[in-house]
Amino acid sequence: MLLNARQVRQKEPAEQRILLAIEDITEKKLAEEQLQRLNVVLEQQVEQRTAELSDANESLRKEVQRHVSTIEELNITSEELEKVNREYRVVISGLQTINEDLNDRLERVSERSRALASQSSEVINRLEELSKTERFLNNLLDSFPMGLAVLDQHHRVMVWNKAAEQLWGRKRNSILQRLIFELVAKDSEKEFRLAFTSAIFGDYPGRFSFILPATDSEGKVFGCRITIVIISGKEAGRFLLLMEREESGMEVRP
Repeated sequence: MLLNARQVRQKEPAEQRILLAIEDITEKKLAEEQLQRLNVVLEQQVEQRTAELSDANESLRKEVQRHVSTIEELNITSEELEKVNREYRVVISGLQTINEDLNDRLERVSERSRALASQSSEVINRLEELSKTERFLNNLLDSFPMGLAVLDQHHRVMVWNKAAEQLWGRKRNSILQRLIFELVAKDSEKEFRLAFTSAIFGDYPGRFSFILPATDSEGKVFGCRITIVIISGKEAGRFLLLMEREESGMEVRP
């Protein structure tokens, strides 16, 4: 995890605040480890191909020595020597073919290694860009004065800013991927769920505002005005919640 801190300037010195942003760099680390493992595998393949080529050359050298020794020992005739030479050339041709095949394979392995290295570098760069964007968005959301949350189509919390933490007394890591209805008491859950139905099918489709009893971090009950906005476009099916303390009473006002 990577921790970043930024001071938010306020008009009054006593109200100075510090924003903290926690970055999860797990994907970046995994990408780097994958790249290292790929490099190790490729180096092993290169070493293996080099060893095969070396063995082939050694076999050729031994084959030549064997033929030379045979010629010297048997004192064969020129006709027999020519035959041996033809066989020798066949062997050489075969070994050269093997050598060329090994070189081709080695070149393909090298090309694949370079391609994987390039792809891994692009992945790391994209992860770094996403990380920067995520830090910027977190700082932007945490600077927003109202409580803000984004829910998926199943009403699970995906985004939870600092103002929401202070309003409800629930830290981001304790509410993410949890149902938003866990914030309220059981007797208020039905009203909370009906508000989403009103946001979809009500008089003003796409938006609905209401007041719900809430409990802050000190255990005090207060009226929380919640405005539900249906997100359209590529993120269709998700909900944006704007939340603030209601000082004028607990009555529902759409």
